[in-house]
Amino acid sequence: MCMIFSTQIENDFLILSIMAIRSVIVKNKKAPASFVIARIRGICQHPEFVKTRKAYHMESMPLSVRVYLLLIRLHLYPVCYVCGRLFLK
Repeated sequence: MCMIFSTQIENDFLILSIMAIRSVIVKNKKAPASFVIARIRGICQHPEFVKTRKAYHMESMPLSVRVYLLLIRLHLYPVCYVCGRLFLK
């Protein structure tokens, strides 16, 4: 039972982290791209986020989240920013 609960916490943590990234993009529309990308990089390189992302199995995630996590894993933060600007109006 503890393992199931742990998996749910990891899932929620990843989803909330992605929501935080999207929030940074939306709230800083007028800020320079370099500032927003630095904030995205800060979230994505946080030790807890990295540990959870590496440990979690992505099969249960929605496709959009898996694609976003793939971009993060490949350190394509500018692409995350551009996708956020295009799809989060």
